[in-house]
Amino acid sequence: MRRSVRCGVAIATLAFGALISAAPASAQMTRVMRGIAGTGLNDHYGFGIGGSLGGEFPFIRGRPFFVGARAVYHFGNETDLPQLAAPGVPTPTGTLRQFHWGIEIGSTWVEAPVLIRTVGGVGLARLNATVTEGEASITGGTNKLQYGPGLLVALPSDSGRFIGIEMRWVKVVDIEDSFAIYATIGKKLF
Repeated sequence: MRRSVRCGVAIATLAFGALISAAPASAQMTRVMRGIAGTGLNDHYGFGIGGSLGGEFPFIRGRPFFVGARAVYHFGNETDLPQLAAPGVPTPTGTLRQFHWGIEIGSTWVEAPVLIRTVGGVGLARLNATVTEGEASITGGTNKLQYGPGLLVALPSDSGRFIGIEMRWVKVVDIEDSFAIYATIGKKLF
């Protein structure tokens, strides 16, 4: 698993370097940071908070191109956990907490009066499950690949701040996928 993570980071770094070197010399990067809070529509996600930090590059047909890093932690809800069921044993209930982190890329289609950006991301999800039966409690965790596309719609201001909503389809390998909705607030750091 460590080797695949290192390979993924190396590929992402090379791709990021290729994108930067493809930009015209006059292109200026604008750093963007955002806070994220929301929930997946499947019960096992629960409320989540996180953030994103990246840069916009104005070089794809004059349209800003975004490359960044993202992390979101979902607190989970008490729910059935069929992923942990053994044959012939009732489905256990418990809490599945998820920490998603990785890279995201996107393109801004409209900047004013409303900001509309398509995004896509890939990374790892750290899953931690806690199953409690009476007085006994068992906790375990694993890492899984996660990916998915999304759409950010926000209201920008002249000062570089923006507030909006982000809709994402989130797929964690071997776990039920979910549509997620996040409120977001951010700022362009010129």
